[in-house]
Amino acid sequence: MSQKEVIVVGGGLAGIRAALSLGQRGLKVSLLEKRAFLGGRAYSFQEKKTGSIVDNGQHLLMGAYSETLNLLQDLGSLDKIKPQDSLHVPYQSPKGQADLRAANLPHPLGLAWGFLSFPALKAKDKWKIAKLMRWIQKKAAKFPPRAHDKISVKRMLLESQQTERAIKVFWEPFTLATLNEKIETASSHRLIQTLQASLLKSKEASQLIFAGEGLSEVFGKPAEDILKKMGTKLFFQEQIKSLQKQKDQWEVQSQSGKKLLAPYLVLAIPPTSLVKVLEASSWQDPTLLEKLKKFKSSPILSINLWYKKLPDTKKFSALLDSPLQWVFTKAKVLHQSGRPYLSLVISADSDLTQKNKNWLVAMAQKELEKFFPQLKDIPLEHSQVIKEWEATYSGSTGLLSEAIPFQLAQGLFITGDWMHPDFPGTLESAVAMGQKTAELILKERDSSTEHT
Repeated sequence: MSQKEVIVVGGGLAGIRAALSLGQRGLKVSLLEKRAFLGGRAYSFQEKKTGSIVDNGQHLLMGAYSETLNLLQDLGSLDKIKPQDSLHVPYQSPKGQADLRAANLPHPLGLAWGFLSFPALKAKDKWKIAKLMRWIQKKAAKFPPRAHDKISVKRMLLESQQTERAIKVFWEPFTLATLNEKIETASSHRLIQTLQASLLKSKEASQLIFAGEGLSEVFGKPAEDILKKMGTKLFFQEQIKSLQKQKDQWEVQSQSGKKLLAPYLVLAIPPTSLVKVLEASSWQDPTLLEKLKKFKSSPILSINLWYKKLPDTKKFSALLDSPLQWVFTKAKVLHQSGRPYLSLVISADSDLTQKNKNWLVAMAQKELEKFFPQLKDIPLEHSQVIKEWEATYSGSTGLLSEAIPFQLAQGLFITGDWMHPDFPGTLESAVAMGQKTAELILKERDSSTEHT
């Protein structure tokens, strides 16, 4: 068995990045994916009735996503994304609209001007936000990460005397959008790290980036094409059942009975799936299992509505004073065929996600009519509800104390967005962790080669 062989289990972005990086360095990769396509929790499909391209959930990238942008370059997908010129977030309330728009000035002056001229906040709100931002930028690093990780975002906001309006208009939407966690439970460490890497870093890092095509066209399909050209063996609809050590090799058995053997094994699957695999395997680590079981998931709910015609809406808006958090006019986001529609996004709300489709659609219509009264007179012709119960891991407090190593044993590695020590469960975290795992394998491979 060649030391150049590796098995990657999981075809999400972490698995794609790991497989691609290892293949680029000459390793022979076999990739198992339980579904019929790559992309993990970032995929799209054509809705049958309308012909519209629908993402399983709306994903926004940021200019700070350097690893994701590197992956997109490797996939030849950079022309499929559309970055903003500078940060611009439209807000909509039943009383009207307000835009948070960074000015075309050197950073951070452009962002500062955007907040100063933001009509949804009063002077005191802006002052409190600026004061906390300044502390995060200049002084937060003086405290150990675990100290911040024990404190919720809400506690940090209250201790810094943020106003109720500042929390409602800025901090809460930003936390939900980036961490997919409510401020009451979200780790302040992960919010601080996210702000330092994006809004507080540079004009380019704070830009929002839209996928101009369906997520499968941006990630999954080009990844499949490139991996095949590299000689990667792709096994679709093959879910891992168990693993075991065979001398200096790792054997993987799938639910269908397929067995693969290689000196290196990467498990690029979520903690819940990893627990099931390890509990069914001869190789186990009780301490690891105990830590893995502490990771929870957070949902994202998408409600897609096709009206007979659409009013003139912005590309996207943050919605205030509503259970709906964001609305996207998909015809202005995607270069797509099919009928235009509105996509509504609700993050980290398990109670709403449990509601049935009819209730959710009726609620969404009623809420939208508060923001766009003209919709009252326009018939709704089709609707769709997508529930991603495990959209991301829950970025709650205390997870840093449950840190898990990438390498579990010789030749055995785990990876995924949930492994990132600083950032939430984003596309960027998944790609970055996949790359880090690939680098660790290459280092071990090179080290073993030197000693043979």
